[in-house]
Amino acid sequence: MIAEPLNVPVAEWKRHLCIPVAGPLSETAHAGVERALAWVNKHSCPWSFVSESIDLATQGDLIRLANGTEFTSRFLAEKLRLGQARAAVAVAVCAGSAVSPQINDLWGEDRLDEAFFLNAAAAAATEQLLLRAHKSICDHAESAGLAALSHESPGCDGWNLGDQHALLDLLVAQSAWPSAAKLDILESGMLTPEHSQLALFGLGSAEVVQTMSPDTMACARCSMDPCSHRRRPASAPMKLELT
Repeated sequence: MIAEPLNVPVAEWKRHLCIPVAGPLSETAHAGVERALAWVNKHSCPWSFVSESIDLATQGDLIRLANGTEFTSRFLAEKLRLGQARAAVAVAVCAGSAVSPQINDLWGEDRLDEAFFLNAAAAAATEQLLLRAHKSICDHAESAGLAALSHESPGCDGWNLGDQHALLDLLVAQSAWPSAAKLDILESGMLTPEHSQLALFGLGSAEVVQTMSPDTMACARCSMDPCSHRRRPASAPMKLELT
């Protein structure tokens, strides 16, 4: 499990605050998001976990991993086939268990702006953790001539939320899974703590992944910069980071 401070690009802050990318970020908003992210980094300890690479095969809508785990998703299976993926890496990220109680406390104290900024900071932190996980996967896969497809998560893009259980079981079964990583699934299929996400990255031939469309190419949706593994420009330029 990796836990380290996070930065969030200004463009990402604007998206989470529903501010047009071309519009200015006011001094009040700038200060608000800086304080919120500082709180997340200091008190909530965002973390991520990346599994070992696991071989896979697809058959119709079925994705079968070498450890026996199975997922069903027409979109995911087709994407893995297009990327000629023969392996996958599972990832868990979390902005920390302290965030939601703090947000609730702020709402209860009518500190609405602070609650809003903290919720945005936690959501942005979760996304940045996934970007870091992607870079880590690229680091390990490059020597084998592989590249990571953009990640997919249960509940999105035609992947049934019910597979959340199988994906979490896969992660918890990893020998390196830390006991401090406390994640549970509610009856609804959502994760607790909030601001957590499970994801699967298919690993395909770097040459094939490079030729794929932006919808299936990780780099086109990734704002990590600088990055020695970037294979095409991001869809939006990187902006100044808040620290």
